[in-house]
Amino acid sequence: MQSLRASVAAAGTALRGSFEFTPRTLGLVFRSSRLGTIAVGGLSLVASLLPLGVAYVGKRIIDAVVARNATQALRWVMAELLCVAAMSLVSQGLALVRQIVGARLGLDINLLILKTATGLELRHFEDSARGKTSILISHRFPTVRMADRILVIDHGQVVQEGTHQSLVVADGRYAHLFALQAQGYE
Repeated sequence: MQSLRASVAAAGTALRGSFEFTPRTLGLVFRSSRLGTIAVGGLSLVASLLPLGVAYVGKRIIDAVVARNATQALRWVMAELLCVAAMSLVSQGLALVRQIVGARLGLDINLLILKTATGLELRHFEDSARGKTSILISHRFPTVRMADRILVIDHGQVVQEGTHQSLVVADGRYAHLFALQAQGYE
């Protein structure tokens, strides 16, 4: 009995843990595509109600057949056909909207990752690299400036080498790229 309670408690904890990030996830999806999220919700609701409509229409067909009313039965068969066609259309529409929202969400998530990565401070790298030979590849000059030795590579060839200060003074490729990036911060 005790192990059953422990198992149920563990399952409850795992279930609560699986929903821990649900609000944040739904918020991210909604911010990514408000219209798409609403469309997925609406189409999901319609998709869940249409089988009930088919069942109701099926009952009405049986009632019409039992009452020997061929005209009424034919009308209900046509209504059932429309419900089944609507189920197919809603299913296809839902799949399409899910793909569109998923693609948009993928782009937004990748953009968030990129923004986060470009905004990272490298002091942890600096601390762990102190006294060691480290290779850092970056296009961000605030990151590159901390290097003792900078190699400028253009089309696979080393075209300049030196410290940040010496490369800026040399007025070559590095100085040009540094000036371009600095303009973006002005």
